[in-house]
Amino acid sequence: MVLPHYEDPSLKEFQLRKKETDSDFQNKLAYLAGVFDGEGSFGYWSKGIKSKKKEFVVSVEMRDMDIVGKFQEFFGCGTIAYRDSRQENHSPTHHWRVKNKKALEVLKLMMPYLGSRRTDKFKKVVIDMEQASSLED
Repeated sequence: MVLPHYEDPSLKEFQLRKKETDSDFQNKLAYLAGVFDGEGSFGYWSKGIKSKKKEFVVSVEMRDMDIVGKFQEFFGCGTIAYRDSRQENHSPTHHWRVKNKKALEVLKLMMPYLGSRRTDKFKKVVIDMEQASSLED
């Protein structure tokens, strides 16, 4: 069962609605980056099995909808989908995903709080993207 995707407001709106104090903003960003470091993923992947087009994707998948929802609420973009368990001994999950330019902006915001493994992967992925082509909106 997949729930309908939610609307995807622009990151410009996110930046305009930043009315919190700078320390509150940074604390929330650091918290979400920590969750992402443990539960998230990103990469420059093909859109489908037969597609030659690629897209940059940032995502978080976990059982806790309240935590997954914080990503969409804070960044003001992306979609959330419900995923049934893929194996008998697994639980259903909620999946937040943002693509292309917005994904790149989101990841850049979290980058100062991520570990070296993610930072190194980011550098490698950016080189791959630059060699391939520009990102779609």
